[in-house]
Amino acid sequence: MHHIAEVERNNIRENLKSTKFLSIMSDGSTDSSVKEEELVYVRFCHKGKIESKFVGIKSVEKADTAHISNAISAIIVCDEWGSKLVALGTDGAAVMTGAKNGVVSRLKGTRAYIIGIHCMAHRLELTFSDAIQSNVMFQKVEDLLSGLYTFYHTSPLSRVNSFQALGHTPLLPTRIGGLRWVGHLLDHFLRGYQGLVQHLEQIQSADAHHHHSRSPQLLVLITGST
Repeated sequence: MHHIAEVERNNIRENLKSTKFLSIMSDGSTDSSVKEEELVYVRFCHKGKIESKFVGIKSVEKADTAHISNAISAIIVCDEWGSKLVALGTDGAAVMTGAKNGVVSRLKGTRAYIIGIHCMAHRLELTFSDAIQSNVMFQKVEDLLSGLYTFYHTSPLSRVNSFQALGHTPLLPTRIGGLRWVGHLLDHFLRGYQGLVQHLEQIQSADAHHHHSRSPQLLVLITGST
C-alpha cells in the first residue's frame, strides 16, 4: 500500500510541476479517535483535461488557522504550488474564510488575485436550514427524526431488539445536524420505515416486556395517527 501511494504521489507531483495554475479544496473531519484531520484535494489542468486529485490527509493538533494552514502546506506535493495557486475551496467556517485571520487569507498572503470559494454543498445545507427553520412541518419532522435517533442510539436494548424479532436488516436513523445530513438521514428513515413502525407498534402491546415512555409519541409522529 505504501509503495502504491508513493507512485501516485509522484505522478501527481509531476503533473503539478507541468501545470501553470492549480486550485486547492480542503475540509476538516474528525476520525474515530476524535482527532481532527485535514483533507486536501488539488484541481488542475493536465494536457487540456481538468483533473481533481486527492493529495493527502494530515492530523492537526488544533483546528485553528495556523495549524490548518501548516497542514495544507505540508500536504501539497509540489514545491511551487504557492506561485501557481489561483483559488481555494473551503467551508464557510470563520477559521477558514475569516477576512483577517482565516486560512484562505493566510495562504493568499499578498497575492490578492487568489479567489476564496465557499463550497456549494456547505452553502446549500446552510441555506436549507435558514429557509425552512420556521416551517411547522419541518419542526415536526426534525422532532421525529431526532427522537428516533435518541430512542434507538441511547437504548442498547431497543437497538438490539428493534429489528431482530421482525426479520428486518438494522437501518437506524442517523444524527441530525452537521453537513450533508439530510439525504443520509432520510434515506435511512425511508428504507427502515416499515421496521420502525412495526417495532414501535410491537412495544405498545400489553404483553411487551419492555415499554418506553417515548414510544407512543414517536409512533403517532411516524404514522400521522392520533
